[in-house]
Amino acid sequence: MKRRPIEPTERIIDGYSAHPHLAFQTRPHQNIVEYSKARKIFDKFKEPIKRRTDLERFLQDFDTYGNRTYRPRAKRRLTLFAEDIRDRAAVGDDGLVNEKGDRLKPREVDGLISRITNGEMNVSADQQRQVRQRVKNGSKILSDAYIEVTTSVSAADAMLRGLYANYNGKGLKSRIKLIPTDDGQ
Repeated sequence: MKRRPIEPTERIIDGYSAHPHLAFQTRPHQNIVEYSKARKIFDKFKEPIKRRTDLERFLQDFDTYGNRTYRPRAKRRLTLFAEDIRDRAAVGDDGLVNEKGDRLKPREVDGLISRITNGEMNVSADQQRQVRQRVKNGSKILSDAYIEVTTSVSAADAMLRGLYANYNGKGLKSRIKLIPTDDGQ
């Protein structure tokens, strides 16, 4: 990992194999600290990187990596998800609106975020106003499909789908899929 992989694709190599192989462009790391972090994570990464999803999982580990003083990776992903929901609720994006179709009030968003994070994170009305203003003037962009799904994120996502009929989970890369059993359930 001397350079950071970007734009991953899968393609079949003619005359070699019928299975798709991972291909990507690279760019240099921003500095020696980023390179050292990537190398350390790559050395500890136990799974082979053969498919695009494997590379995305590695890059998610890289982007959410911390040290002993920071939260464990799963909790950081839940916090990232809660921040995304906070920002989307501030502008009424992704179906996070009340029954009338209006955006949620700050106390409703605060209760929602507190429920998602089990009381570890709160939202103020001032934060909501700042996010709305940043989204409106273009200094903040709400990205889609960037949060890796973990068990805690999936549970929060399921709760939101139950509360808001038009919620789609735009920030999630995917959802945990339920595989039907032999008896069709």
